Formats: sequence, structure tokens, C-alpha cells
Amino acid sequence: MYFADEDYGIRKWHADPDHPDASRELAVFGSSGFEMNREGIGIYPDVNGGGYIVCVDQVPGGSRLRFYPRRGPGGRPHDQDRLLHVVRIAADSTDGMEVVRAGALPGFPHGAVIAMNSSGKNFHVYRWEDVRPASPQVGTDGRLVR
Repeated sequence: MYFADEDYGIRKWHADPDHPDASRELAVFGSSGFEMNREGIGIYPDVNGGGYIVCVDQVPGGSRLRFYPRRGPGGRPHDQDRLLHVVRIAADSTDGMEVVRAGALPGFPHGAVIAMNSSGKNFHVYRWEDVRPASPQVGTDGRLVR
């Protein structure tokens, strides 16, 4: 389970409250480089169990999407503090966002990012292929995959 601690970083915990380590924080990443608050957060999984964690930097006049690996390299699955990509979007002071995986929405074959637009009191929808990182991602086995 991930959550964006607005002024601190992205925190990772076990989602199962019955897990033996449920009370132990697994990771904190994304603690630097944000201009404003860390807001909405979403997961774009790939077929290999890897993919991306996407978090919004709530910037007035045009927020930024910041992409991190869903899995760390090698035998370090919680070592996710490698910023892969940043893209500016038109949504103003985004307070929330969602990432939708490939095939979930008609007309968005690779998926989408939906961001709340504060000034317009509406939502912006971005095609995944228009915002995604061009760099490789890390799979569950620690190898880089596209």
C-alpha cells in the first residue's frame, strides 16, 4: 500500500493488516525534488509484476507527474527511490489522480492518467503513451523490461 505524505515523501506499507510485518514501514521514497505537495498517487502495473508508481507534484498552473519504479532492482524490491520520469500536465494544482491500466478504458488501449483540475473543477484525461516514461522499467526479477 502506498500513500503520499504531502510534505514528506511516498510511504509504502503492507496492505494486509494481518501480515506479520504489517506495522513496519517498508519504504519511503520521493522525499526530494517536489516543488509543492505530493498529492494523488497511482500504480501502473505491467504484466511482469513491475510497472510504475505515479505521484502528482501539486504545482499551480500545471502539475507534474513523477514516475518511480514499482519494484526495486535485484533482491531489493522496496528500493524504489529512483525517479524515472517527470512530465508537466495542464491540470492546475491537482489534488487527486488515478492511473488506469491498459485495456481498461475504451479508446485508451495503453491506459490513462486522470487528474483533477482545481481551477476548472473538472478532470483531465491523458493517454498513457503521451505521459509514460520512455526509459525501461524494473520487473519483479530485478531485470529491466520495457
